[in-house]
Amino acid sequence: NYELIGLLPGSYVLSAESKGYRSGGNLRVIVAAGTNTVIEIKMFKAEFKNPFVRDMLMLLKMKANPEESPLTCALLVAITIEDDNEETKVFADIAVEYAKAGQCDQAILIAKTIEDADYNGRPLAYIAVEYAKTGKYDQATQVANTIVNDYKGWPLAYIAVEYAQAGQYDRAILLTKAIKDTFHKAWALAEMVAMYAKAGQYDEAIQLAQTIDNAFHKALALSEIAVRYTETGQKDKAFQLLSQAIQVAKTIEDTYYES
Repeated sequence: NYELIGLLPGSYVLSAESKGYRSGGNLRVIVAAGTNTVIEIKMFKAEFKNPFVRDMLMLLKMKANPEESPLTCALLVAITIEDDNEETKVFADIAVEYAKAGQCDQAILIAKTIEDADYNGRPLAYIAVEYAKTGKYDQATQVANTIVNDYKGWPLAYIAVEYAQAGQYDRAILLTKAIKDTFHKAWALAEMVAMYAKAGQYDEAIQLAQTIDNAFHKALALSEIAVRYTETGQKDKAFQLLSQAIQVAKTIEDTYYES
């Protein structure tokens, strides 16, 4: 309720605005002398400017059952959050949960409504990883490449490892070259080293291990090859690689990781 006092008699045009709502238009009001003029203004829920949100709402309202689709109901609640920043964060969380549940199409639909790159990177990363888990490598890479913040390294590294597990080492190594995040790039290379070693391809494993820039992952990769040498009775080679691994480990600045 609002009150405007001290108005001179006459004709006025009255309008009202409220976040998330639109009015029915301007109202022409006649103010008479010595009387109170009471006006009721009806507000309507604002139309969503983003067509993805609009279409999503139409679908969600058709299947909003808390027991059968808790994420759907969570999204319907999230849409009512007035603070734009808080709403965006919750949207990102829900998109991640959709991705974890393997519902990537729904997750992408929600992620598209998040314009802030600081928030949409995390759900897009989870979506890319879920696509990679199901062998949809091209889709996974496409989604990962749309990420413009620090979350990009993790999904690209994960996709590279999935390529390697599928025996596509060339594509895996090529993909790691596009990873700017040195930690995740090193993790992916170390995982591939372990795969080469397990398959008995020791030369390839050693060569790839030497390309790892991160001391933590390089030391682990070298020790993994040593383990495989030991299993095949090649203890001299295993000892040499373990000695290298120890020397690399000594260069790790973080004492926790070094230990």
